[in-house]
Amino acid sequence: MKITLTKDYSEFVKECKFFDCRNDKFVYTDWVGDADYIIATDLSEEDLIRKYPECVKALSPYILVSSAIGEVFTESRNNNLKHDYRMKGTYSIDLMEEYLVYGEHGISPDSGLSDEMRDALKSLTEVQRERFLLNVLDGRTYEEIGGSKVSPQAIKKSIDQAKEKLKKILSKRV
Repeated sequence: MKITLTKDYSEFVKECKFFDCRNDKFVYTDWVGDADYIIATDLSEEDLIRKYPECVKALSPYILVSSAIGEVFTESRNNNLKHDYRMKGTYSIDLMEEYLVYGEHGISPDSGLSDEMRDALKSLTEVQRERFLLNVLDGRTYEEIGGSKVSPQAIKKSIDQAKEKLKKILSKRV
């Protein structure tokens, strides 16, 4: 069963993060253990099973670690994604998806951007998408995005237009 389909998922992610050991090169590069997931929480294993039986079943076999360790995994993952961006010099929709998913709930194999959001982002011009992602994901200021070539006002206008376009497209689909 997909964890996102479990009835207790929305409450589970408020108290726990989970990481896919098999597929995440930044958590464990050469994972050979029997566990498929790491669950990071401050709940005891007994409390975790009692409160979220469906989620625990969906993530079994797992290793239980503290929330502090989960924060280290998440921060490491986010830093590596930012590094990937800087090396490539551009954000792809896939990189943005990873950043949003991994940053919010840990690493989930069945979370991600909806098809609607991916389509909406693809509808932006390349320039709009790049500026929007730099601002929203990387936290860059208008001045940093434009550098000496483009005024902060022009960058702001471009990002505002991107946001409006995304809102318009996504509101039609709700």
